[in-house]
Amino acid sequence: MLNDWSKMQGIYLQHFIGGALCLPAVLGYDQPWACSLACLGVLSEMGWEMSDMADIVITRSTAVDGKERIPDTLVMIMTIHHSMTLTLGLPLVMKYRNLLTSTYI
Repeated sequence: MLNDWSKMQGIYLQHFIGGALCLPAVLGYDQPWACSLACLGVLSEMGWEMSDMADIVITRSTAVDGKERIPDTLVMIMTIHHSMTLTLGLPLVMKYRNLLTSTYI
């Protein structure tokens, strides 16, 4: 667990920044800049999800102990989790970026 400490700090930092970008829209600011920041937060999260999936696939397929480090159950859970972000986030940014209630997703 301690071997992943630096990676976990990166995950926490990315989620904190992505959430902070969404904060003005969640607090009720209905100006265009708040929606743009929320979209930036969603795109940041989507980028992280794609990067993490690539890391999982590369680790799983190239590392000698890849199946031990990333078991099948974790691959399934992470695939579902990451695909939910991509299937919810992309339409939100492309079609509903100015809809204030979309920031609560």
